[in-house]
Amino acid sequence: MDSSKLLNSFTFYASTTLSMFRYLISFSLKFTQIPIFFTLIDTLISTYYRFCDLSPFTVDLDDQTTVHFWISNHRRHHKPNLVIIHGYGGDARWQFYHQVGPLSDKFNLFVPDLVFFGKSYSGRSDRTDVFQASCVVQGLKRLGVDRFSVYSISYGGYVAYRVAQMCPAGVVEKVVIVSSGVGSTCDQRDEQIRRVGRDPRDLLVPRHPRDLRMLVRLTTYKDDPLRWLPDFVLREFIYAMYNTHRKEKLELVEHLLAKAPDSDLPTLNQETLLIWGDKDNVFPVNLAYQLQRVCCLSPYTINLDPETTMHFWTTKDRSPSKPNLVMIHGYGGDARSQFLYQVGGLSRKFNLYMPDLLFFGKSYSHNPDRTDVFQARCVVEGLKKLGVDMFSVYSISYGGFVAYRMAEMYPEEVERVVIVSAGVGCTEEQKSQQLRKIGRDPKRLLLPENPADLRVLLSLSMCRSNPLKWVPDFFLQCLIDGLSGNNKKQKLELVEHLLANKTDRDLPVLSQETLLIWGDHDNVFPIEFAHQLQRHLGAKSRLEIIKDTGHAANVESPEAAAAAGIADATDKAATTAMSDAGTPSASPSGGGAGVELSK
Repeated sequence: MDSSKLLNSFTFYASTTLSMFRYLISFSLKFTQIPIFFTLIDTLISTYYRFCDLSPFTVDLDDQTTVHFWISNHRRHHKPNLVIIHGYGGDARWQFYHQVGPLSDKFNLFVPDLVFFGKSYSGRSDRTDVFQASCVVQGLKRLGVDRFSVYSISYGGYVAYRVAQMCPAGVVEKVVIVSSGVGSTCDQRDEQIRRVGRDPRDLLVPRHPRDLRMLVRLTTYKDDPLRWLPDFVLREFIYAMYNTHRKEKLELVEHLLAKAPDSDLPTLNQETLLIWGDKDNVFPVNLAYQLQRVCCLSPYTINLDPETTMHFWTTKDRSPSKPNLVMIHGYGGDARSQFLYQVGGLSRKFNLYMPDLLFFGKSYSHNPDRTDVFQARCVVEGLKKLGVDMFSVYSISYGGFVAYRMAEMYPEEVERVVIVSAGVGCTEEQKSQQLRKIGRDPKRLLLPENPADLRVLLSLSMCRSNPLKWVPDFFLQCLIDGLSGNNKKQKLELVEHLLANKTDRDLPVLSQETLLIWGDHDNVFPIEFAHQLQRHLGAKSRLEIIKDTGHAANVESPEAAAAAGIADATDKAATTAMSDAGTPSASPSGGGAGVELSK
């Protein structure tokens, strides 16, 4: 009996001890998952923000959306208001702790956590930068902020651009964008992803220390600040910063990757400063110059009559001392997307006028006329309403047909003509022979329906290499939907008119000096078309052949195509401008936007 009691007592104590031991082990394992190091640093950063006279403030926009801010405790009326918008590298506090100290002395600061970062959240399904911008603007209104400037970085640049777009210049005064991919094309986006060689979701929303280390190596140039940090510290940061709302953060990245290029990106009315590192490996510096070119133009929409609307991009600050240059695009997009590489240099020396031809961009007509004559008439009528009475014309491909008609119909207004790679004056036999050689329906190529069509078009248009070779079909379909989706029926009718029209009959000889620019490997309109058109035009024409270039001269050889255009020995202003075109400048263009490179 005694032995039985002893056994029972031993069993009881043993089981109790084991249970307590299991509990202690379980507790210790959970304790190690608590981000102690991160919590300590996070607390210190919050304390520093309070030391800089900032306090946290939460704004409930509605029953689904909450936006969290750090704001100046005591707003001074003599200080301007500054909104600082962070990117993917944490929340507002972690990304701007270097800046808030000096900035808080000069500005009333408003530092929002974007939705799904920090303490901001929404139950809505919208993952666009427009929604993020709307939430920031609504939050600022609730805080009584009616005038402010915006400073943004990386992903925050997308949001800041939309904030400036949706608010008039009287509300958003100035915009600063640091190292952001705003305005990048699908090709540029895909090329950058291929160069990095990693899924951007793994880098922007890392799961493992190795992902975070690679992200930091990509985003810093001089040294690697994580080099000596152990993995357990990085795990704490990832656990605390990225595991909260991970699904929603990934959806934000997926939206950026899937969205069509910013073909309708508006030009901002506010003064805009772009700041870039000259060794940026995430958004290379050419994107800064590209965005600057967009910022130096303003949009104008002109109603010619109840049926027809023309949309133009024009130089913001027109100068009477500058000659006027009209740039007419082809089928490869609208005006702005086709001349991205030229407008930066040209805008410094010319008053630029870039119309979207009818049924491209934002131009439209209910008139059933699909001729190049009607297109030419609409462009010139739009220019007259803009107060432009004399101008030169630079055109490419389909735009060359329109430019030729403009010069024919308005000899007093059109001073000089440049035609790049256009089939003006080709015979019916040449047209049929070229279609047989290509072996594809031209309507399917000029208005591609799928990635295969677009790849064929690019291989025909380019001589040196196909830039879409490594781009996945998913992104190409986004590009097609963005550029070809609108007014497709009318665009097809324009192609059908060109195919049916006998372009070689009664083609007039132009009275203006005319420059023809051709790639020596043009597979769409072969070089013999250029010689034929030059013979027809006679003594007032000149042919410039660009070596190792295909049909898309404005893409393959943008500097050469621009430098040749209107670079006449008798026009030194044009010569200077065209030789500068395509060469990025660090000075502001047109008074609209500037680029600063940090070395």
